[in-house]
Amino acid sequence: MLITDGGLVPKGNPDRIEGTAATRWGSYNIGGSDDLRGEDYEVSHGGYDTRFVQEDPDRLVPLDAMREMEKNGVIGKLHDEFISTCGRSNPLSNTRRLGREIAEKAKRDGVDAIAMTPSGVWLSGLSLQRIDPITGKPVGTLQQTGITLAYGSGSLWVTDILGRILRIDPQRATAR
Repeated sequence: MLITDGGLVPKGNPDRIEGTAATRWGSYNIGGSDDLRGEDYEVSHGGYDTRFVQEDPDRLVPLDAMREMEKNGVIGKLHDEFISTCGRSNPLSNTRRLGREIAEKAKRDGVDAIAMTPSGVWLSGLSLQRIDPITGKPVGTLQQTGITLAYGSGSLWVTDILGRILRIDPQRATAR
């Protein structure tokens, strides 16, 4: 399951996620999609320059890169929804509640691994958590430093398990 605190939402912000101190989160269908198109999404976040994400939402929620890894057998089946909220200036009481609610959804949906993509500059590696389907609590964490995601200069940089660096650039060129 992909989760972001970068505020990516479908056009019209159907869940009314606030751009600061969000009290809500949304779950959005990506089943059957290999790519997120800018004309279908907007960003509800007041803490960063959202232009590059609005041009290509895959820069924040890397569906295209994850589908490629799924097709190549690097990861298992990607969950058919992504979750989004805004992490800007959020009180701890909100973030704890949102985290519990999202974890409960992941449990109900049978999700066994979560990849977080922040609105910030770096995600140094993936932290995958195995969720116990009975308790809904993490039973193990895998710090996957072999697959690194980084966002910089409007590009998503992915290092695969073989150490190859792929750049998904701002012009929607293919990974190089």
